[in-house]
Amino acid sequence: MQSLAAAVAAWPQEGAHDAKYFYERSDFHRVLDGSAYMIVGPKGSGKSSLTNYIERHCVESAHLCHHLDATALNFNRIAKLSDEPTELLWFWRQLLMMSAIAVLNRNRMKNAALAEQVPLTADIGEAASIIRSESFKINFGGMTLAPKSTDMWEDRGYETKRLLAKIGQSLDQPTTVFITVDKLDLGFLPGQSNEQRDAYLRVLSGLVNAAQTMTEEEKFGGMLRLQPVVLLRTDILANVPSGDRTKRADMTVKLFWHPGEIQKLLAHRISVDTGYPSQDFARNWNALLYKFNPTMEDRFDARIDKTPFAWLEFRTQWRPRDYIKYLQLSAQLALEKCSDQIFFDQFVLAEKSYAEYAKNHMTDEGSVHMRNLEHLFSKIKEMVSPRREDKIWFNWQEFAEAFGADEADTKQWLQELYKIGAIGQPAENPVQAHPNTRFRFIYKYQHETELDSGMKQIIVHPALRRALIKMS
Repeated sequence: MQSLAAAVAAWPQEGAHDAKYFYERSDFHRVLDGSAYMIVGPKGSGKSSLTNYIERHCVESAHLCHHLDATALNFNRIAKLSDEPTELLWFWRQLLMMSAIAVLNRNRMKNAALAEQVPLTADIGEAASIIRSESFKINFGGMTLAPKSTDMWEDRGYETKRLLAKIGQSLDQPTTVFITVDKLDLGFLPGQSNEQRDAYLRVLSGLVNAAQTMTEEEKFGGMLRLQPVVLLRTDILANVPSGDRTKRADMTVKLFWHPGEIQKLLAHRISVDTGYPSQDFARNWNALLYKFNPTMEDRFDARIDKTPFAWLEFRTQWRPRDYIKYLQLSAQLALEKCSDQIFFDQFVLAEKSYAEYAKNHMTDEGSVHMRNLEHLFSKIKEMVSPRREDKIWFNWQEFAEAFGADEADTKQWLQELYKIGAIGQPAENPVQAHPNTRFRFIYKYQHETELDSGMKQIIVHPALRRALIKMS
């Protein structure tokens, strides 16, 4: 029988790759019932695994699903279609509606001529080229759609809605077509000009508004509902203009993972390999970690010892991928020592490898916003060099001296570093019974906050600090 350590070392990063490891949060169901059209979270929060969750639902419920991928999409080209926000909205509506027609044809109508006119593709760029073609034409059910290149996208959309109503009337059971849209963050790149960034955000705004509008629409022909599902990074969505941010927020599933939710996820994962009830976190956690002391001394806060989970919680960024990666590394060390479980020294030693992973994660995410991020990290490396290893806290003036910058630039850069979880501050009202509330990092909170203006005490994230010291 495979040891628990071996099973954890082989865990997939995403539950999408192995359905048995997928943990279903209660708020995921909002996407299925139509009360949410967007999944938002940072990298590693599990957005992409939701596409498999929706596909499984469709298989079990006789609904339909199609996935659209923006990997090769030319956002600048799409932005040039029109300067009118309404026209970009209708462009996206047209693209989503045509994708739904292709899916319905493949699974229900099976019309060979229609399949040639509207081929099913997962590539958004290809789908966009099809509907923008001069020769684009559809004949179905006695209706003909043959838009001219000069026709407004809004006019094309109304004609397509009439066709969908006819298709809906022909269905023999209520049907929802889910259309997931992913890989949109690949258009949000470092080094972009302001014009390129503005074009990207305009195109995204059109998609977001189109998805919201289509979610709120009545069923076509009384039987057919289209449900777009947009998967987007939190930091990108914050920059997307929207006419009604409150409604957008109300119809969004935010993948914010507080410790209790993380414990449920880990308990579920471990229970798959132990057979213990997934509701029992303590039993599953203790099965993985061998005879741990109740608490661990943490050099970042000597006044309060941490449990192994709290110690790990402080070093991650509250994302499933972080916890899974850390436990994978711990389990790999255990296997090297032929251990069936993870021992204390293996658990602690895994921080060395995890720290480098965490730094790369911050660099990957932060470089989109901060073109000088690597330079700032190199200066922070000098601040936390081994000869100053006992110094935990810094003030903004020390950062300014290290950066060689004035007060305004330094404070702006510190705000940006805070937003990617690279630095934090002591919490204003810490709960003494919970050690990790003593520190405030933006990744621990669902809503963005700012660094305190005085910035008298700033802490470098433990994983980043460890990685930078290792590089010294």
